[in-house]
Amino acid sequence: MVFYGWLASDYITEHDSFLLALYLFTYMKIAIIFSSLYGNTRRLAEVMARALSSEDVKLLDVKEAKLSDLLGLDLLFFGSPTHGGRPQPVAQEFLDQISSNSLSGIMVAAFDTRFEASNQTLALRWLMKIIGYASPKINKILKEKGGKSVVPPIGFIVTGKEGVILDGEEARAIKWSLDAYQLTKSLFKNN
Repeated sequence: MVFYGWLASDYITEHDSFLLALYLFTYMKIAIIFSSLYGNTRRLAEVMARALSSEDVKLLDVKEAKLSDLLGLDLLFFGSPTHGGRPQPVAQEFLDQISSNSLSGIMVAAFDTRFEASNQTLALRWLMKIIGYASPKINKILKEKGGKSVVPPIGFIVTGKEGVILDGEEARAIKWSLDAYQLTKSLFKNN
C-alpha cells in the first residue's frame, strides 16, 4: 500500500490517483517566515503571500514558527529587518536552530528591509557599506543548511520605522516572489 499523506492507494480509484499525482506535481508548498519590528517586513511578507495565494502558502512570524514548519516545503522565503548589518536577533536564533542539510531539496529566497544608503550621512553610508545587510547573510545561512537559492537575496527600502515602505517596493516584492515561484516551479517540472 502506498500512502500519500492521509490517503492510501487502496482507497482511491485510478482516476483519483492521476488527479493526486497531478496535484503533487503542480501544487507547491510554500512558507514565508519573517521577523518584523515595526511592521514593514510583515507587510511585505503579507503582500508576497497574497501574490502566491494560488498555492499552499504559510505566512509565519518567526516568533511563532517551528522547525516542523519547514518539513515538506518546496519553497521557503525568509525575511528580516536589517539590524546592524544582520537579521533581527529573533530571526538569527531561528536560523541557528535549523540543522545541517535539513533544507536539502528546498528552494530558498532571502529578503530584508533596510534604509536606503544614499539618503544617509556619509559616515552612516560608509558603515552600511562595511557591515552590509541582512538578506545576503540569511541567504548564506539557508544555503549552508542545505537550501538552494532560487533568486538573489533582495532588500526592500523603508523610509522610516513604522509603515513607511518606499513607493514601488510592494510591486518589487510581488515581482521578486513570483519570479522565485516560477523558477522553482520550472525546476521541479524539469526534474
